Amino acid sequence: MPRRWLVVAVLALPAVAGCDSGRGGASGTTSAPPAATSTSVLESHPILLKSEAGTQDAALMPCVRFTTSENDWRPVCREGVPALRPSSLSVVRPGETITISFPGAQVENPSGCRETCGAALVQPLGCRDRPLDSFQLLDGDSTEWRVDLPPGRYELDVYAEVRTDEGRKVFTMGDFGLVVDDALSPQIRPVDLPPCG
Repeated sequence: MPRRWLVVAVLALPAVAGCDSGRGGASGTTSAPPAATSTSVLESHPILLKSEAGTQDAALMPCVRFTTSENDWRPVCREGVPALRPSSLSVVRPGETITISFPGAQVENPSGCRETCGAALVQPLGCRDRPLDSFQLLDGDSTEWRVDLPPGRYELDVYAEVRTDEGRKVFTMGDFGLVVDDALSPQIRPVDLPPCG
């Protein structure tokens, strides 16, 4: 596996390490980390993918924010039921530039970040742990990315720490579906997940 893919696969671990698939208990809640906490809030923030096909809303994973102060917090996320998967597919052309944006918020990557940068991981649609490509999200409300992928069906797993226009820090994660095909007209359509093969 090329080194850049390994780095992004490691990047996702702190966010997903505290995830609860919802199978452990009837309530599907996430337990607090061992350290004392002052607040915990279920949060997420909208993420959009804009292309020639239109605007796709990410399927979001709710995260519980455990915090003792503004600068001392960590997200603990749990997957929804069913597991987080994109609900739509944007049909894009090879070489098209798409934009991932966070309306009403700005990505804030820590200075010199390595394992905590906002990023997007590209995988085959319906398959986990098979990274094909990745890219870092830039500070600000949006990042453009040129779709340099062969024809096929993919999902983009996006995660970032953002500061909302109201000044709150939120960790947000979401999934988008992509179909790369120059023979189809640009459109957004419902996703039908194939078996991972």
